[in-house]
Amino acid sequence: MGFYLLFSTSLLTVWLIAFLVFDRLTIWRVRMLGIFAEFETELRQERCLDGIAYAKQHGTRSGKPFGRPSLPPATLDKVRNALVSGQSVREAAKRAKVSKSAAGDVRTALVAEGLLPARALVA
Repeated sequence: MGFYLLFSTSLLTVWLIAFLVFDRLTIWRVRMLGIFAEFETELRQERCLDGIAYAKQHGTRSGKPFGRPSLPPATLDKVRNALVSGQSVREAAKRAKVSKSAAGDVRTALVAEGLLPARALVA
């Protein structure tokens, strides 16, 4: 029992001495790490803001234009001709091999131009 008490007391003493000796150095190191972390955060934030400004100015993200690419003119003509001839959006999309939403966008543009009548939605 005495050996165990001596052993644990000596470990406690060593720990206390190490804590008191290295305490100020440890605090300094932690403060320096905090300063470096804050500096890195500011650099990261500045790079992000620069990238956002560049994207707004050039209208690009990573060198590529925003949004999806538009349909080729030949495909648009196929969809337009099918819609003007009286086919439904689904049939026009199937014949031109595009999505129904793309064909619907073409139909919306044709209605805006006045080439197709605006239909009421049927419930």
